Amino acid sequence: MNFIKYSTAGKDYIYLTDEKANRNISELDIKALCDRHNGIGADGIFAVYQKSPKNGIITGFAQNGELLHDHSSASICAAFALNSTKSFKEQEFTYQNRNIFTVISDFYTSSPLITADLKKAADNAFSDYISRRTELGNRILTLTAIDLHSLYAVHFTENKASLDIGYLGQKLSSNSQFNKKAGLILAQKTDKNTFEIDYYENKSGNPRPVISAFAATALAACRTENAVYGEEIKVSCNNSQVFIYCKEDGSAVTQCTVKRIFSGSFDKQEYLLKPPVC
Repeated sequence: MNFIKYSTAGKDYIYLTDEKANRNISELDIKALCDRHNGIGADGIFAVYQKSPKNGIITGFAQNGELLHDHSSASICAAFALNSTKSFKEQEFTYQNRNIFTVISDFYTSSPLITADLKKAADNAFSDYISRRTELGNRILTLTAIDLHSLYAVHFTENKASLDIGYLGQKLSSNSQFNKKAGLILAQKTDKNTFEIDYYENKSGNPRPVISAFAATALAACRTENAVYGEEIKVSCNNSQVFIYCKEDGSAVTQCTVKRIFSGSFDKQEYLLKPPVC
């Protein structure tokens, strides 16, 4: 079974070039492939079923074997892969019969840029919270809720290093005012329309955000007047950066680079069905 490994904004994914491949892979197989010590190593696995030259259905799994519900980073890697192999310059991705966003590849710059138009989520009460003062353990944070492919609570601070994001993230997941699925973002403004963030993923605590978290930070900045709609906003996390243009309707256009790491093949019968060696 052939694969290509890609990375973008601090996340890496295994792209199964056989679009039907992930239907035949078990949870054990996924964990073995994504294992960073004994497998290929990745944050997840995905494949794309091409309905037409401009529309594809993306399906994927996180490294723990669960369905990948936020495809923002994986779809950007997929767009790069499709552009490289099939010369698709524009791609609209669908997940569970829902359009998630359109990506456009631009290879006329010094680095491969992927532009993604992330559609706004359906209106709900969660994303109505702007600058809500919320008690999390021994701290009171001013949180702005953003629903963009995933749920996020964003707090702007002058010194994010002074806050324990692990402790606060755990407290957020048990707070009745915010959805228990929300991830926590601590954002520090370093210049005009420029932010550095720390991230805590609900339940797993993973500090490496997907693309939608970068965009959610920019949207929260615009909603709280820390940034301006329609202007370029740069959001960085752990030396990874994404450029975002926010729209007043709640959607966001992101730009980031993608890197092809390596490609190869594996034998499912001989390798995947054997538990990883510890």
